[in-house]
Amino acid sequence: MRTHVALLRGINVGGHGTVPMADLRRALGGRGCADVVTHIQSGNVALTSPAGDDEVAATVAAALVEEFGVERPVVVFGRDDYLAAVAANPYPEVTAPKQLHALFRAGPVSDDDRERIVAALAAERAKGGRGDAVARGRVVWL
Repeated sequence: MRTHVALLRGINVGGHGTVPMADLRRALGGRGCADVVTHIQSGNVALTSPAGDDEVAATVAAALVEEFGVERPVVVFGRDDYLAAVAANPYPEVTAPKQLHALFRAGPVSDDDRERIVAALAAERAKGGRGDAVARGRVVWL
């Protein structure tokens, strides 16, 4: 059994996409996942499953639709991939949690995505902003 981290987009935000975490844990347990834990009401889930990341993402997405009528993107990383992404943080000097964000993506950052990131940073800097971004693999750090 592999440990996976499943990140559910737009769950329990502003009264939309409401999914009770206890019910989500039960639904995933009923679909062959084990050791299911959730982090507050965020829709972030850790679980174990013999399935690969893509299959786990499909299982979680199906549970959301079938059990809760909520269709949302689901991004899944294996535990080791998730920990490697966190360890690869290109901004270790940033210690304030509100100043560093990591966006975990379903697939690698494309050349088009990189161009949009560069354009957004240029627009921010033109307004006096100091933001920065680094994209590697399936993670964008802001």
